[in-house]
Amino acid sequence: MNKTLKLKKSFTSVKYLNLTGFSLIETLIACAILIIVCGALLSLSLIISNNIFFTRQRSVATNLAQDYLEKIRQIRDTNLIDSNSATNWNSLVCDRSKTPVIQVPTISDDIHFYFYSVSSEIYSYCYDSSSEPRLSLVPSSSGEIINVSGIDFVRKITFLPSGVDPKLLDGTRDITGDNSIKAKVEVSWTQNGKDQKIEVIELLTNWKQNL
Repeated sequence: MNKTLKLKKSFTSVKYLNLTGFSLIETLIACAILIIVCGALLSLSLIISNNIFFTRQRSVATNLAQDYLEKIRQIRDTNLIDSNSATNWNSLVCDRSKTPVIQVPTISDDIHFYFYSVSSEIYSYCYDSSSEPRLSLVPSSSGEIINVSGIDFVRKITFLPSGVDPKLLDGTRDITGDNSIKAKVEVSWTQNGKDQKIEVIELLTNWKQNL
């Protein structure tokens, strides 16, 4: 009788130990799976957050570029209607280091770039106007820095050949190098230690050529 009781107790102890050990392994596996899932969710959250942040920054950069193009168009249009014989449609640059001070922007190629930025000041030496500010381009190797929500955006303008074939059909044949120019606005910034950049290009024309 005692021997049977001892065997039962021994069997019960072994079974209890086995069940306890199995539960511990299950717990460790469950914890490991939970850690992996949490890590994956955190990584996914960071990726989504970075993508949203980049999309917002890219949207800001695009708006800054479009703003510059709008100002360049404004300078061109002002030149066409100001009745100033010293200005032509493409007299976009005010550079007091040159003669005359009102200049056509330098056309760049794929290797050499001449950068400009927009300035709104009183350029009496350019436009004979001592009272009202007037938009103009000024030479600028470093560009203009605009801080938006703690992010520095660098904005530059360069000009490229229009690339329009002068042998086009009637209606567009006058859009040649004398009557057209490409304005390229570049906006760059840094995100998470990586340089980012967008470029927006627009063809500017002398819309008053046949008027």
